[in-house]
Amino acid sequence: MSEFEAKFDDCFSPEGSVEVIENEENELELWIKTHNTRIKVFSTYRDQWGVFINVHDQIEIAQEDQTRSFLDAMSQACQYLKTQCEGGTKPATT
Repeated sequence: MSEFEAKFDDCFSPEGSVEVIENEENELELWIKTHNTRIKVFSTYRDQWGVFINVHDQIEIAQEDQTRSFLDAMSQACQYLKTQCEGGTKPATT
């Protein structure tokens, strides 16, 4: 079951969504679902010092608390892409 879900429109698929799901190891995973396919983008988990982000099961980012945020960098990059690429879209729905 999703912890968070935001739906978007895809002209080639009936419905798309971005989901955050908690897995059996209590990690939070970010998934994109469209074209009847789900792709895991990355997973995250915390320990006593900070957060670990595993991207595509290939790169692990270890980030201590009080350091610059990977998730904030991703958010800023997505906002930049939105201003450059999306002209007349509507907000996603949650």
